[in-house]
Amino acid sequence: MQIVAFGHSHLSALSRAWKEAPIDGVDVSFHRLNGSAFQPNFEDDRQDRRLSGAAADKIAKIIGTAEPDLCICAAMGNEYNALAMLEHPRPFDVDWPESGLPAREDAELIPVDLMRATIKRRAERGALLFWDAIAAAAPGRAVLVAPPPPVADEAHIRANRGAFGERIDRYGIAPAATRLKIWALYSDILADAAERKGGLIVHPPAECLDDGYLGAGYRADDPTHANPAYGLKLLTDILDRTARDRRAA
Repeated sequence: MQIVAFGHSHLSALSRAWKEAPIDGVDVSFHRLNGSAFQPNFEDDRQDRRLSGAAADKIAKIIGTAEPDLCICAAMGNEYNALAMLEHPRPFDVDWPESGLPAREDAELIPVDLMRATIKRRAERGALLFWDAIAAAAPGRAVLVAPPPPVADEAHIRANRGAFGERIDRYGIAPAATRLKIWALYSDILADAAERKGGLIVHPPAECLDDGYLGAGYRADDPTHANPAYGLKLLTDILDRTARDRRAA
């Protein structure tokens, strides 16, 4: 099987897993969308953002040349953390009783539909631009990968601050349940987008989760990413899901 995988930083869990433990009969090529060949990623004007011609053409050329059995999209993925990770100066939570997660009593409650619309707008200006291009170039062969869920453990986040750096001290970390709600909404939006394009959504492997959050054994040394052990489980899930779909067809 020939697989082509595109993505930003979340692609590292997959690529490192593949380097450490390649799977017999499967050949994967990895393409980092923040690499120079895809720059600039976007073109903007006052009212719209779209994938740049350079990025769109490069994606189409790679898929057209490789003619892969499967295309993986792990683009962006940290969009939800831009909203979720740090405590806002006006603390907020998502009013979403159906989530089964507690609501804060010390924060402004934002209706779930309003938060969903906000996250969807971000995704449509980011990850979903890449997804649309990949799904169009590989109809019926595209897989959209949801990002790992948040880390509940604040001690891990403070010890591995990554890009959030000193802002964690300045603003604090948002409560884990709030972050998990925002991630769940983001994942739902990705699932809807995958279905609309006739693709497959693959969520985080259940065995990598701890009460819905990213499990301790599957965290990278930063606040948001997963490690190669997670990447291997994820790649196995992708192969299992697509194999079942092919048999069902």
